[in-house]
Amino acid sequence: MNAIVMNTDRLDDDSVVVNFDMHDDGGDVIKQNGYVYVQQKEDMFIVIVYNAFGDVLNETHVPFGFKEC
Repeated sequence: MNAIVMNTDRLDDDSVVVNFDMHDDGGDVIKQNGYVYVQQKEDMFIVIVYNAFGDVLNETHVPFGFKEC
């Protein structure tokens, strides 16, 4: 049975990519379904969602606004 798997990669600029791929029973990627790119800037996170064709579905800038824990 094929499974959809989320994998993360850290790029050279320290940003993160979350891939959404379909794997076969042997663990090999057989289909790609897009990814989410997250980059930290000086005062915000930039989150961009791409579909399987590389089109941007959404781009969000999340300003830092941490609350006390």
